[in-house]
Parts: sequence; C-alpha cells; structure tokens
Amino acid sequence: MQQRFQLHELSEDPDRWEHLIRNEQRLAETDLAARILLESIYCEANRKESFERFRAAAEFRTIRRILRLLNVETESRICEIGAGPGHLTWALAQAGFTRLAVLEPNTHYVSGTGYLASRPDAENIRFFSDEQSWYDDSERYENIITHNCIHHFRSIGYVAACVRAKMLPDARWFAFREWYADTAIETRDRLNSHPYALKYGVYEFPYSGPHYVQAIEAAGFTLETILPAGYADNVLAEYVPEPKLTHTDQLLELCLAYRPALLAKFFRLEHIIDTCTPAGIRLFTRPQLMVFRRAELGREHTPGHKTYV
Repeated sequence: MQQRFQLHELSEDPDRWEHLIRNEQRLAETDLAARILLESIYCEANRKESFERFRAAAEFRTIRRILRLLNVETESRICEIGAGPGHLTWALAQAGFTRLAVLEPNTHYVSGTGYLASRPDAENIRFFSDEQSWYDDSERYENIITHNCIHHFRSIGYVAACVRAKMLPDARWFAFREWYADTAIETRDRLNSHPYALKYGVYEFPYSGPHYVQAIEAAGFTLETILPAGYADNVLAEYVPEPKLTHTDQLLELCLAYRPALLAKFFRLEHIIDTCTPAGIRLFTRPQLMVFRRAELGREHTPGHKTYV
C-alpha cells in the first residue's frame, strides 16, 4: 500500500537539513545519482571545493553580469536572506563586493553558514543567525538577494513586509531561482518528485509566478523587471555547466539594462493571456529572476498608536 505523506509535517528545521545533507553525502560515496545531485547544489562533502566550483560556475558568472547590467555597485550594502551554506555571498566577496551580510538561521557546518564563517576570507561578511539581531542592527540595505529561497516562506507577503523594513528607500530585491506550480495537480507532482522534501520532511512549496509577484507587491514593492525561463539555457534556474547565449538572450540583456520595465510588462501580459486562454504559455511568468523595487507607502499616523510604514 502506498504511504501517504502528511504535508503539515514538512518543517524548515536546520537540524533536519544538516541530517539530510550529511546522509546524502554518505550515500554519494557509492551512489552516482546522489553524488551528481549533491554536486549540482554545491553540497558535496569537500566544502572548499564546492565553494570554488560555485565561484567558477556559469551561474555565478551570469549573476555577476546581471548585477553589472543593473548597476549594482561593489560598495553597495547587500544582504542575502536564506543563504544556506553561503556560496553566493562568499563568491560576491571574492568578486570585490565589500559590504555584505547574511541572514541565515542555520549555523550548521554543512547545510548552514558554519563552514563559511570559519573561512579567513569571510571575515568581512556580517553574519546574522536570528531575525531579532538583524532587526536590532542599524544597517539598512540597498539590495536584498534571495536565491532558491522565497518558496520556503509559509507566508510570502508577511515575510516580504518584514524584509522591506530593513531596506533603504528605493532599494531592490533580487529574487533568483524560485520554484513554480500553477495548479493543484502540478503542486502535488512537484512535491512528489522533489528529491528531498518528502524523503526527509523538509519544507518546500511551489507557487505560481503571479502569486509571488502579487504577494510581494502587496507588501510594499513593485516588480521592476524579470528574466524569463529559457534565458541562457536556464542557467539561473538549474545546473547548467556551460550555457550558450543566443541572440535572443543578448536582446533580453539589452532590455534588462535599458528597458527593464518592458520585461515586467511582458510578465503581466503573459499572465493575462494565460488567464484568458488555455495556451499555458509560461516563460515570463516563470522567471529565473524577479527584481522588486521598494515602494513608498506614504504615512498614516494615529497619535498614540504604533505605525507600520
């Protein structure tokens, strides 16, 4: 008889994640499929090698190119939220970014920031392992980065509103590599096919592209631009050793640099078309990158009451 998993048992638990990765590392010693999967997410046992591989990877080169196209300066204040082991923040530090922070509750050596924090070349990265210390700190950020992260939020809108409070006016949120599903059946199938979620009970949950955007915009952001599925062989959404840039990709990069709002309009247009027709075209509405701009809400103040702005 097929065992039915209780969805409510999925948990975003650092201890569970550390057990998961360490167990998969043991399996990878004799199981080629387990080894390939771990290497694709840079979680193999050799931590130094995994960090170096990510820094040299096409995905990181593409992220650097995107940040340059969108004029993110190396001196800007950047915080990566939900960084996991911290490959991306470390690679940015090696690329010359000087004002980096990480908010990551998992401090375990393998699945969390434990290894990164032990590296001498990470001494200029600020580490926050709990939300309260992050909010108590006076720093506010020009750029927030999430990478394979937002689909771990049980309430996207609430978390987005909390993140917004730590952002400077007009700051941006770069959301890379989210997980998508547009129907209940697709949600079920994605959960069932996830290599770790049901096997270990770790929390993962996909959403539609429009749901991400609507929830985050409702928290005080506007969608500034996106990069659609298909760009650069999907190098920002999956492990691709050497993507090929096509003329279409080059055109997308020109739009990103000079007409970023046009790509956001394509997202909204595709959503309208997908809602009105059964075509099921989802390139722009399953973006590899979403960029949100912090919006100003104005002020409503009632004397004697705390306010949220």
